Amino acid sequence: MNYHNEMGEFSFTVGPIAATNAIDSIFWTANRDYKLVGIKSNFAGASTSGTVMIEKSPGTLVAPASGVDLLTTDILASGGLLSVVDASLTTSEKDLLIGKGDSLMMDWSGTVTNLLGMYIQITLECR
Repeated sequence: MNYHNEMGEFSFTVGPIAATNAIDSIFWTANRDYKLVGIKSNFAGASTSGTVMIEKSPGTLVAPASGVDLLTTDILASGGLLSVVDASLTTSEKDLLIGKGDSLMMDWSGTVTNLLGMYIQITLECR
C-alpha cells in the first residue's frame, strides 16, 4: 500500500517476507529525488537470529551488502511478535538522500528460519 500525507511524505510497505523469500535483493528504485525519513518493521513469526540492513545503491547498481547502510543497526527479525519497531536511521544526512535512479535493497544476515509475515514500511519525503 502506498500513501501520501499532508507533510509531503510518501510511504510504501514491503512484504510479507518469510524465511523462503528473505533474500538479499533490490526492492525499490526511485523515480524522483527523495529523503528517507523513517523505516518501521514488524513480523508475525520470529526468526532464529535473522537481521536485515536496508541499503542504498546509487544509480549505478551495486550488489546487496555493497551499498550504503541506511540504518545505525540491523533490523532484528526475532523478538517481540507483532510489535511495530522504528528502525534507527543513519545520522548522515547525505546518505539519507535518495536520488532519481537510486535503489533500496535488503541485506539479510543470521538465520531466518521460522520468519513469517514480516513487513517493512519505508517513509520518504519528496524533494
